[in-house]
Amino acid sequence: TVSLRKLGGGYKSLAEIHRECPAKFGEAVKAHSRKCSLAKHEAEVRKRRKEQVWEVCGNLAREREILEVFAVDFRKRGIVGEERLGKLTFLAATSRLLERPVSIAVKGPSSCGKSATTGEVLKFFPEDAYHAVSTMSPKALLYSPEPMEHRMLVIYEVAGVKGTFAEFLIRNLLSEGKVSGEVTTNAGGMPTTVRVTKEGPTGLITTTTLPSWHEENETRY
Repeated sequence: TVSLRKLGGGYKSLAEIHRECPAKFGEAVKAHSRKCSLAKHEAEVRKRRKEQVWEVCGNLAREREILEVFAVDFRKRGIVGEERLGKLTFLAATSRLLERPVSIAVKGPSSCGKSATTGEVLKFFPEDAYHAVSTMSPKALLYSPEPMEHRMLVIYEVAGVKGTFAEFLIRNLLSEGKVSGEVTTNAGGMPTTVRVTKEGPTGLITTTTLPSWHEENETRY
């Protein structure tokens, strides 16, 4: 609840203006909204949140060799011999905050621990930092309710991407920072099309046993 200061004309509340002078009510609401700006309130909340977070992670943020700190905790999770891959994956996932996130493809033979290593690295991040799937239908990126802005799309085994259209959408999401397309829907019994846009920027982390994926997609990571 926002406490109201004395408003113009001697009125003490919006309710009083509405009751005694309805003609001024609309303008009074606008004036009051400017004084109690939602944007200002949100800025104050973000500032307080930053201060609280800095109290928790300030010491870590000041580390000169933060990747070495990560490596120590990574080994504690029982992952041995994959420190370099772990660091690269950690850096890629962190890059989601940039305007051009870094994408990586982890390649290797079956059962060599690619997905396990990736999964362990992701445990160092909040769930809203990435969207992980094992398979993806051709239009999944367009229909999915998941936001992709400043997130990593994680695909466990790229063979789970179904069809060239899905590959095309991923390629555009990485290159253009968003994907958009027209999809068919039913409105009042009549088929029609609506434009759907998925905003980025988004990075990709995927694993594969293939020596190469789609030749154009390969240039994106």
